[in-house]
This record gives sequence, C-alpha cells and structure tokens, in this order.
Amino acid sequence: MEVFIRILLFLPRLLGRVVSRSGSVRKATGNLVADAVERGKDETKVELTPHRAYTFLFRELGRPRMEVVSASNFDLEAATEMVSHAETYFRTPFSLFPPGSLFYEEVERAEIEASLGLGTGSEDSAFVVWSTEFRKVLNDNARRLLLWYTPTIALISAVIALGVQFMLPTNAVVLPIIGERSAQILAWPIGALLGLLILTLIYQWPYKFAQQRNLLGFDNTITSRFSQLNQNFQVAKRQALNVERNKRMNQVEELKDEAAIWTLGYHWLAQRLLLSERLVRNQMYQANRNATLYLAGGFVLTLTILVVGGIVSAMLFPDRAGEELLLAIGSGLVFTVSGYGAVMTGVSGETRRVLEENEWFRFERTELDRAIAEHVGEDKLQIITFRDRNRLE
Repeated sequence: MEVFIRILLFLPRLLGRVVSRSGSVRKATGNLVADAVERGKDETKVELTPHRAYTFLFRELGRPRMEVVSASNFDLEAATEMVSHAETYFRTPFSLFPPGSLFYEEVERAEIEASLGLGTGSEDSAFVVWSTEFRKVLNDNARRLLLWYTPTIALISAVIALGVQFMLPTNAVVLPIIGERSAQILAWPIGALLGLLILTLIYQWPYKFAQQRNLLGFDNTITSRFSQLNQNFQVAKRQALNVERNKRMNQVEELKDEAAIWTLGYHWLAQRLLLSERLVRNQMYQANRNATLYLAGGFVLTLTILVVGGIVSAMLFPDRAGEELLLAIGSGLVFTVSGYGAVMTGVSGETRRVLEENEWFRFERTELDRAIAEHVGEDKLQIITFRDRNRLE
C-alpha cells in the first residue's frame, strides 16, 4: 500500500513542478529579453524585514526594503537617473512569435520584467524580483495545504478508521436510525470526522494566518509603491509645465534638456505604474490559477487514497466486504467534498478578499491623457502668444 501511495503522490508532485518550474522564462520567450531577465534575477537582491521563514507548517515572507526616491528629493538629478532606465521600455523589442508550448502568462511576465529594467539597477528591479518571490510563497503554501497536508490527513483518517474497527465490539448493537448493526461500521465515519476537524484546524489557523500576513505585507508594499510613483509623477508633471519660467534666453540648451527630462519623466512614471499593475495582475492570476489546479489535483488524490483504504478494509473484513467498501467510499466523499468544497473553498479567492485594490493609486487615476493635453496645449498657447506679440512690436 505504501508503494501505491507513493505512486499516487508522484502525479501532483510533477504537476507542482510544471506549474512552478524555474527557468521557464527563457523557454517561453526565446530571445535576448529573457536572457536579461534571467541575469537580473541573479543580480538583484531584495532585503527583507526580519521575519520567520516558516510558521507552523507554512511559509511567511518578510516585507521588502526597496529604495524609492521620495517626492521631496525628486530633483533634476534624480529625474535624469530615472529616465536613463526608460530606454528599456521604449526601445527594447519583444518577441512577436513566442513559443506556444508553455503558459502565456510567463511570456507576458518576461516582457513586463524586461520593460521595468530587471537587472539594470533601476528602482523597479527589486520590486520585480520580490513580486515573483511573493507569488512563489503563496503557491508553496497552497500546494502544501491542498496537495500534501490534506491527502496526508486523509491517509491518517483511513488508518484511524482501520484501527478503530479493531477497537470497537464486533457484536451487534442498536444504533440510531440504522437499527441493529455491528458497532464497527462507525469506524469510517469517525475517521472522516476526525480528519475534517484536523483539516479545519490547519486551514483556519496556520494556513490563513500565514497567507493573510503575506497578503497584508504585499498590500502595504503596493500601496506605498503606487502612492510614491504618483507623487513623483505629479512633481515631474509640474516641473515639465513650468520649466521655462526659471530660464533665460541664454539658457536655451539647459531649458531644452530639462524640459525633455521632466516631460519624459512623467511619461515614464505613468508607464511604470501601469507596468507594475500588469505585473501584479500577472502574479495574482498565476497564484489563483495554481491554487485551483492544486485543489482539483488534491481532490482526486484524496478521494483515491480513501477508496484504496476502503479496498484494504474490505480485504481485512471479507465477511462484510461490500459494506466496508461502501462505507469507506461514502465517508471519503463526505470528507473530500466537505474539505475541498466547504472548509477550504476560499483558498483560490483569498487574495481578492484580503487585498484592497481600491486603496491603491491606479494608473487610471494619473489622468495621463489630461496631463499631456494640458502640457501641449499650454506650450502651444505660449508659442502663439509670443509670436503675435513679436509681430505687433
């Protein structure tokens, strides 16, 4: 039986490796952008706040310490440094013909990571690396709960049920509803009930505790990052609109350079915000999709384990083999459906319940279109005003 269980566990283990495999970006894109992404992951390090790598059974990820220029320090020098990284977005091509053998979200993620300048030393590199690590922690916790711990609890429940049968009296007793039967038929319901209690405890305490702490840390990081990008966007937009007010005719070259930097700066800040949103969406999609796959795989595996337990029970008690098999399958269905369909039904939707995206400063709220219209309109108005004034003079 142990060998059979190991064979059954091989399939979800293989599925987990396929879903969370490393190095897939290179295969998914097949171009120089992927090479840059792979190098960036090795070169970019993210410092985390003090944290426990593991709580009881599950992982926790500390909050990242990422350097971002504050609005009060966002001067011309900082803007010049920032726009030097914009070329990775505006000039780096991406593959129009990626291989179709892997998941598309990995192709999209590689494109976003390259656009944000992963591995170039930009402010975004650490955020890109950390968001991927965060998704891996979410995936790892969901995989542990759905593919490993729950089937293990099912196996323990089956062993308990078999052991209880030898402990209960073999003589017939009067049972409520079903009448006079052997007390041993209660073994499988008892095992299923104990298993559900253990599963509920693990899900409600260590799993939800770890996941919610991870998600709240993620929420705080996103809120802070998006807000800071917006503040710098407002600074750059204001500077771009007013740069000529502090210049004279003998400073035309300086005026030209500063105007270009600030204008490109607020365009690039808006694009960084949009790319960051797309990266968050990509990571959250993968986390939720993987949780759904783990749930489906764990459901099948758990039910299979309990059916095998029923077959073993039928072999141990051949005088009531049919009844033992039906009891095991029935109890197994109750355990599996209740566990995956009721107790842990919220695993794939946990991110949506915890994260408050309405508190994030999203790209749509930057009103980039209005900023461009205001900027260009004001510049054209000044050109016409000075042209007509010179004609009159």
